[in-house]
Amino acid sequence: MGRMTKTQKKLDEAKYFLNQLKATDPYFDYVLSAFLNAARSTFWVMRHEFGKVPGWKEWFDAAEATREEQTLLAETNQMRIDSAKKGEMNTEYFFFEDKVIIYEESYPKLKELLDVPDGTEFEVTFRTVDDAERAPSGEDSVVLRGYVKREAERAPDPRAGIKRKCDEYFAFLAKIVDECHERFENL
Repeated sequence: MGRMTKTQKKLDEAKYFLNQLKATDPYFDYVLSAFLNAARSTFWVMRHEFGKVPGWKEWFDAAEATREEQTLLAETNQMRIDSAKKGEMNTEYFFFEDKVIIYEESYPKLKELLDVPDGTEFEVTFRTVDDAERAPSGEDSVVLRGYVKREAERAPDPRAGIKRKCDEYFAFLAKIVDECHERFENL
């Protein structure tokens, strides 16, 4: 392969974000969204770049995805819709409703909370920032009580499964991009 094609560059962008996708990253959802967008647009870029090359359209349209590949495409497309269109993709393990925004500097404290032994009880106090000078009273703050769920009570962390699906999706894309380049790049 000579120069890097636009299609290869888009695939490399997807690979970059896939390599950043770590289950322990507080920004997992953001990186996932970036990966899905880059991966999804690989075929669009390919169509734009190779669409007028003789035989490409027929080759692309005739490509039959296996049942496993069809399932994979459907699942990753649903992830992309949840992430980008609905804004519903949220793998965070924080217990707050999505109306509460957690500032970045609070992540380490939340991480500490998640790392305490199962069954540990805790309290979270909410108060407005301008009340920080005085001790909170029952009238100007809300205290939520909770505990760290035992393993048996927890929903499985979806991140490892999502990462596996992304790895599979990338391998599928790379296979098609490689075949496209072998057949059509020098025509």
